Amino acid sequence: MSTNKPGARSRARLSDKELAFFENTRACACGIIQEVKALTYWIDDPDQLAIALGILEKAQRIRVATLEWERERKVVVMAA
Repeated sequence: MSTNKPGARSRARLSDKELAFFENTRACACGIIQEVKALTYWIDDPDQLAIALGILEKAQRIRVATLEWERERKVVVMAA
């Protein structure tokens, strides 16, 4: 006989809304990263290239922060 309370499994996972948020944020950040990488081949001006690389770095930070937040949230949800 299981010692888990009814509904315990549902508490051990993220809600569909949370999962959709994380997936959408990651997808947007990855899309920005890919588009800026493609643009860097067309940019000749060093100042414009620096701006594009700044955008790339910010998108990468968003992606990493989202992944870390998702991992932390999963740990908190599973510990509850």
